[in-house]
Amino acid sequence: MKMGKKLLAMTLAALTLTALTGCGEKTESSQASPESTQEAVNTGQADGNWHPDKPITLKWATWEHNSAEGQEYLKKSLELYKKYQPNITVEYEYIASDQYQTWLQTQLMGGTAPDLFLVRHTWGQQYLRDGSVIDLTDYLNQETNPYNSNLNWMSTFQESVMAQVMDPTNGKYASVPTNGVLCKLFYNKDLMAKAGIDTMPSTFAELLETCKVLQGAGITPMVVGMKVSEGGGYHWFERLMMDPLATRFIEDLDINGTGLIEVNEIARGVDQGVIDITKKPWKDIYPLIKEFSQYWYPGYTAMDNNEALEQFMRGEIAMTFSVGSYAKIMASNPDLSFEIGITEFPTLGTESHPDSSGIAYEIGGAPQGNICIPTTTTGDQLLAAMDFLKFKTGQEDSSLYVNELWGVTPIKNVEVNSDNPMLQALQFKNDVSPLKLYETYFDKQFFDDSVMYGQLYLQDEMSLEEYTQVLQEDLVKAKDNYVKKEGWSEENNWGED
Repeated sequence: MKMGKKLLAMTLAALTLTALTGCGEKTESSQASPESTQEAVNTGQADGNWHPDKPITLKWATWEHNSAEGQEYLKKSLELYKKYQPNITVEYEYIASDQYQTWLQTQLMGGTAPDLFLVRHTWGQQYLRDGSVIDLTDYLNQETNPYNSNLNWMSTFQESVMAQVMDPTNGKYASVPTNGVLCKLFYNKDLMAKAGIDTMPSTFAELLETCKVLQGAGITPMVVGMKVSEGGGYHWFERLMMDPLATRFIEDLDINGTGLIEVNEIARGVDQGVIDITKKPWKDIYPLIKEFSQYWYPGYTAMDNNEALEQFMRGEIAMTFSVGSYAKIMASNPDLSFEIGITEFPTLGTESHPDSSGIAYEIGGAPQGNICIPTTTTGDQLLAAMDFLKFKTGQEDSSLYVNELWGVTPIKNVEVNSDNPMLQALQFKNDVSPLKLYETYFDKQFFDDSVMYGQLYLQDEMSLEEYTQVLQEDLVKAKDNYVKKEGWSEENNWGED
C-alpha cells in the first residue's frame, strides 16, 4: 500500500462519525448575573467550586469529538467533571456539521436550544446581537476560574485568540473558545541528516540556504499545495512574509485599540493608501515567495494541502508546512519510514528585508470549539452551564484535550506531555498576527485572486506589477462595497462613532 493512501485511509477513519445523543430538561427560573454566579462560587465548598444541592442535567450540542478518539476523550472529560460536580450530568448531543447551523437556528427560534452549544465565533457574535445568547463579557472579566487556580478567567486565555472572539462592533464576548489549530513546519529528520543538516533554520534566509544544501544532496527541499480551489499553502506563505513587514502599520490601522485589525480598519487602510499591494513593502513579499518556490516539489499548482502532505509522508521530500492536527495521524502510521520533526516556520529577518520587524507570528490560532449559552438557560441551569464552561476552559480538561488528541487550546498554562517532543512543538509559541488580510476575512475575491494569479506570477506568465495591480483593484472594490453597504467614512471614524 502506498504511503499516501495509507495516510488518507487513516485520516478518513479518524473522521468517521458515530452519533451520541442525549436529552436534558430545562429549569425555569430567573437568569443569573455574573455577581450571583461569583457569589455561588464564594459560598460553595472549600474547593472554590459552586455545587448544586440537587441533580441538574445539562444538554450540550456540538459537531466535534465524534471520532473514536474524540469519543474516548469526551468520556474521560465528562467522567472527570463528574468527580468535581457529582450532581451535574452533562448529556452530549452530536449534530452533523453540514446540518448543524440550520438545526441550531431552528432551536434558537423555537426557544428550545440546548444549555450549551458549539458555534463558530462569528455566529456567536451575530447571535449575541440578536439577543439569542448570553453576553459572557462580565463573566470573563470579573470572575475567576476555580478549575484554573482561581485565576481571573479572561487572563487564562491567549490574548491574540480572544481578540478574535470579541465582537468588533460592540467589544463583547458571545462565546469562549475551547480549542484551536496551528500550522507548523514538518521535516524529515532522516533526510536532513543525510544532507548533513543538524540544525533547523530559524530565519527565512537560513531556510533558503538549507534548501540549497538539500537540493545539492539530491533531495527535494519542500512540498507545497497551491491548488486554486484551496490555496491554503500559498496563503500561509503570504502571511508568513507579510506579517513581520506589516507590524509597523498596526498601530496606525488599529483605530479602536482592540489589538485586532478589523474589516472597517482594513477598509480605512486601503482608502488612505496605507495598505497598497502595488507599493513597498506590501508587494515585496511576492519576490520572496518566488525565490522560495524554486525549491518546491513540481506540480504544486495542481496539488492541495492533503496531497502535499501525502507526498511528504512518502519519505522523499524534506519539508512541508501544514496543519498541526495531522501530526498524531502521521506519527501513528505504521508504514512511516522516517522520523518526523516539527518546528516553527523560520522568521523573516532583516537580512531578507530591511523593513521586517523580525517578529514571528503563528499561522492559524483562530478560535475554535467556541461555546455559547442561550438566554433561555436560566437560574441553576445557568449556574451549572457556566461552571461547565469554566471546566472546559480549565487547566485539567484543556491538558487532557491536548495530550489525548494532540490538539491546541487557547489556555495558556496547559500541561503538555514532556515525553512527547512532537506534541510540545505543536503548541503556541508566538502571538497570532492581528492583520488578517490574506484570509476571506476582508474579501474572498482578493483571497482567490492572490492564488490564481499567483500561479501565473510564479511561473513567469505575469509580471509582479500586473499581479499586484489585480490584487490592489480587488481591495479597492471591496473597500468601496463596504463603504456603500455600511456607510463608513472619515466623518464617522469608519463606523467607530
